[in-house]
Amino acid sequence: FGKALKLSADDQLLLERAALVRDVGKLKIPNRILLKDSVLTYDEWSMLRKHTRLGASLLEGTPALKDTADIVRRHHCCYDGTGYPDGLEGEQIPYLARVLKILDVYCAMTSPRHYREGSSTHKQALAHLRAERAKHFDPELVDVFIKSRVGKA
Repeated sequence: FGKALKLSADDQLLLERAALVRDVGKLKIPNRILLKDSVLTYDEWSMLRKHTRLGASLLEGTPALKDTADIVRRHHCCYDGTGYPDGLEGEQIPYLARVLKILDVYCAMTSPRHYREGSSTHKQALAHLRAERAKHFDPELVDVFIKSRVGKA
């Protein structure tokens, strides 16, 4: 995806590093919430949503990963402003955070999770990205993701 976006080698590496540590803030979320296999309560969901801020805070204090902090903090921001933690929208969201959001959702949908049975197919995940284009996801980035055939061997 980074190559399809014509990211510089430095930005590709930064994106890869941010993807690897994007959920580091979940280390500070209790396992009773992270491992719950039923619907989260409002308070549990509110706690889980703090993982982006917690992760960014951890990364800001880690010199080798400080450059990933803003991407991690904002990878759950939605293009239409409905995401978290800061309610940013559109171009206010850092570019690489918008890229990571697409990758994160695609991987979440197509990978098994303890809290749900099965996983989505590549086709179903792309349908979701299309449906949420310009809502949750940057529309131009969705188009590039789909055209690049990421996830399709």
